[in-house]
Amino acid sequence: MGSLKGVELLIAQSNPREGERFRQVLIRQGVMRLKDGQVSINGGREDDFFRMFAEKYVLNWRGDIKPEGTEYTIEKMGRFLGVSTEAFDQVTQAISEDADFFASNGTG
Repeated sequence: MGSLKGVELLIAQSNPREGERFRQVLIRQGVMRLKDGQVSINGGREDDFFRMFAEKYVLNWRGDIKPEGTEYTIEKMGRFLGVSTEAFDQVTQAISEDADFFASNGTG
């Protein structure tokens, strides 16, 4: 699986509080660090980050998965997100839209 063409990702709903809790988990587990108000992935922990991100936010995939019949796993999705900027950007965009919706409605 190298492209999202013909593929749908089922994304978990998110709100700002959940996103912040998840970020704190990543920091506590040493996957990310907070420095000068900026969060970044710790070197050597990229695979952990993408696996945990997939576990938190991506529930499944469907469509034109290559090779055909490849079953969804968190590990496969994490690896895919780590090598596909397009996929990672689309997932983060969906998460951001959910968070914005909940925040603007006072439910985040």
